[in-house]
Parts: sequence; structure tokens; C-alpha cells
Amino acid sequence: DHLVGGFARYSTDVEWFAPHFEKMLYDNAQLLSLYAEAYTIKPSEMLKDAVFQTINFIKNEMTSHENAFYSAQDADSEGIEGEYYVWKYTPFKETVENKDFEILSNYFQLSEEGNWEHGKNILHRNTSDIDFAKQNNLSFTEWIEIKDKNIAKLKLARDKRIKPGLDDKIIVSWNSMTTKGLLMAYRTWQNNDFLALAEKNANFIVSKMTLPNQQLWHTYKNGKAHIIAFLDDYAHTIDAFIALYECTLEEKWLNYALKYYEYVSQNFKDEAEPMFFYTDKKAEALIARKKEIMDNVIPSSNAILASCMLKLAYYYDKLELEKEAKKMTKMMHKIIDGDTYFCAKWASLALEAEQKSWSISIVGENANIVLKEIMPLFPHQSLFSGYKDKTSLPILIDKPVKSNETLIYACFGKTCFAPISNISALKDLINNKSNEI
Repeated sequence: DHLVGGFARYSTDVEWFAPHFEKMLYDNAQLLSLYAEAYTIKPSEMLKDAVFQTINFIKNEMTSHENAFYSAQDADSEGIEGEYYVWKYTPFKETVENKDFEILSNYFQLSEEGNWEHGKNILHRNTSDIDFAKQNNLSFTEWIEIKDKNIAKLKLARDKRIKPGLDDKIIVSWNSMTTKGLLMAYRTWQNNDFLALAEKNANFIVSKMTLPNQQLWHTYKNGKAHIIAFLDDYAHTIDAFIALYECTLEEKWLNYALKYYEYVSQNFKDEAEPMFFYTDKKAEALIARKKEIMDNVIPSSNAILASCMLKLAYYYDKLELEKEAKKMTKMMHKIIDGDTYFCAKWASLALEAEQKSWSISIVGENANIVLKEIMPLFPHQSLFSGYKDKTSLPILIDKPVKSNETLIYACFGKTCFAPISNISALKDLINNKSNEI
């Protein structure tokens, strides 16, 4: 959506021109993570803009007063699909500044007869802002100023239309996926607003969706939680809370993650094989309890959980968790070979098991300050830990605080290096290891 951000559900044609205009929370959550990670590999203003605009959309249009995220916006308004989003030629021309109409019309590929059905135009572009500015003999800054000024006018005009319906149901797994996406974006750009929004949502899940025994609810609406949670609710919440610990070094989030996992282990585990059922054994009895092991529009809950188990094994020095996660992944190897398309998360886990990655611990008075500075230096697969003055985490017990000094403990694979006291030395170490690879 070029006016307020956020992605439609899917394209209805092979040209990626006409969307199915419905906006799903889980799509936008996953795209936040994808674009944020992609930016670290190949920085691009297009990727950054997509993330920032999508977060603005979620914050402004999909967030409740309790800091929970709604499920979806409908495709239809006034009974017509896409009616809220499309433009006829003349109203578009009358909305933007007259001197800018021609260039904006070219940018969004409008035509007088309409580029879609019934004389309507879908705002659509096929070139980057940098290239478009060059093609029109403008500096990038000049073009962005023109575009932003007129998009504000278009947005004001569109806001007067009847909005699509809102599915205001709160789903824990989708909320946690969104929080994870916000944290991936925070790791990439260090924008405090992203972290604050993620923390607020995590607090909602703890306060409104968690029972004293760490059992989760699945949905929430009109001030009340409903339905005993499924495995994906736990898997994505654990995943998000681990990420929140890594961004804040607040151990309470990691402890919540471990407690959720312990509940899952007691109530979802299949004792006959190293996988977990999709439903809680305390839930309403079913003829058969299924397992979700294949990816769909959302990755397999078992695969997400296995990934979390490996991280929890690292932080809490629980070798049995690592062994179980590896058994789960090994069980999928033959299926990965034959049907990788539906096992992408398992394939990623199998690949990560063969690759070395960084684990970074920061201890001392300025641990959080140093963390914020070094996070963008490392791939998203890297693990972070640390503390200011005290800790209960096994991974940090042998990393003591020294007075008036903040130390960085870096490990690459199983190789750990002498503690580093400045970021310049850390950058040298990263560069040296990168050259070896």
C-alpha cells in the first residue's frame, strides 16, 4: 500500500500487479522479518521504506488500545473488492498538486481509461525511487519531497472513504510473529519505537493471555481471552520472547520463554517420537491429535519450536534440549530432500547446524549501550546475551563483570576468543573471521 504501508495478502496475477486487497497480520509480520534481514545482506532504501511503512501501518491501523495487534483488514468496502484503494483518473488528478500530476501519474502507472477494471487504477510502480528520479532528471531528495507531499494529500482524500472491515480478533501466534518482526527491524535499524511497540505487545501476552501455570490462550476479543492455545501460539511466543531478551538483556523474557517451553513439553510432547502435537492434551478431546510439521503460509510450529529449543539449550546449558531439537530436524531430512518447498524452516535449521555462527556476550555497566551499537554488525542468526551487574543465566556465569569496564565475549562456532573491551577490536575480529570464511 503506497499511501500508508502494509502488504496485501497476495497477487491475483503473474505480473504482481493486482492484489487481493485483504491485509493479513501474519503476512506483514513475516515480511517485516524478511525485509529486515534482507537489508543486512544488501542494504536498500526500498527494503528499509517497506519495513518502516509497514510498522507505521501496524501501529496506526492494527493496534488496539491494549497494545495487541488485530488480525486483518478486509479486501472489500462498500461491497466492492479494492474500492478503498483504487483511483479513477480525474479524482487522482484533482487531489495531487497540478504541477506534479504528470510525474506522479507516470510513477503510479495511471491511465485515463484505468489500468484495472471498470476504469479504475491500482497505484503500482515498477522501478525504484532512485532509478525513477534519475529517469526524470531529479535528485533523489527532490523526487522524495514531491512524492511524500502528494502521498499525504492522497492519504487525506482516501481517509474520507468508507474503510474496509476490520477483523479485531487478537491471535497470540500472529501477535508474537509481529513482535518478532518488530525486533528483527530493531536489530537492523536500532529504532527505539520498534522496540517499545514489541515490549508493549509482549506485556499484553503476559498479562492478558497467560495463566499462572504458563498456559496460553489462543484468541482475545472484547476484553476476554478464548480457546486453549495451540502449539504455534507457544512456538512463536517463545521465539519472540527470546528475541526480546536479546534486544534488552532483560532475563525475565528468557525465563518466560523457558516456562512456556516447559508447559509445552509437559502437555504437547509425543512420547513415541521427537515431535509435538498441535493441540494441548488439556484441550477438548479430539478423535486424533495431529502434528504440524510442514510449512504452509506460516512455518511449521514444530520447526519454530525446534529452533527455539536450540536457543534455550544455549542460554540455559541444557544439552538434552539441543539433542531433542536435532532429533526433530534429523527426522525431517528425507522429507526436506523431497519436498523442500514445504520444509523451508526445517531446511534452514539443517543448514544452520552445518554452519558456524556468532554468539556474543556483553557484561558490565554499559552492556545495553554496547549491545545497541554492535547488533547491526552481526547476522540475524547470531545470539546475544549479557548483563549489567548480576545474572542467573548459566551461559554467563563464567563471564564476570570487572569494575568500570564493559567486556565483549565473542565466540564463533565452538571457538571463543579473549574478552574484548572496545568495539574497534571487535570489528577487526569479525573482519578477520570473515576473510577466513
